[in-house]
Amino acid sequence: MTASAYLTVNIMRRIDHCVVVLDGELDANNAPELTEHLRLAVAADAIRIVVDASMLHFCDLAGIRVLMNEAKRCTAAGGWLRLATPQRHLELVLAVTGLLSALPTYRSVVGAVVARGTERITG
Repeated sequence: MTASAYLTVNIMRRIDHCVVVLDGELDANNAPELTEHLRLAVAADAIRIVVDASMLHFCDLAGIRVLMNEAKRCTAAGGWLRLATPQRHLELVLAVTGLLSALPTYRSVVGAVVARGTERITG
């Protein structure tokens, strides 16, 4: 677990995936730190990642860019990155920008892990 200005990142490794729990605010000031955590996870063969955003109270464009870029990196490595339990503000931003189709987003962490279609948020 790592904490920085307004953001705590906790990575929990499982047998076939990892869950990255974000707590606080994700913005241009701490987005590089999240990028580093996600890249280290991918480098350690954690190419199936669920980002739990249930405690993420703010996310600006820099944060969304990190999620999108790392999702592409996971996909290129043969895995995936899925967003789970976003708060309403983040869900709305992803819907308005059309990014819900590019960043698979689910109502629960379990739904994201198993890619349960009934839990996918489509806008």
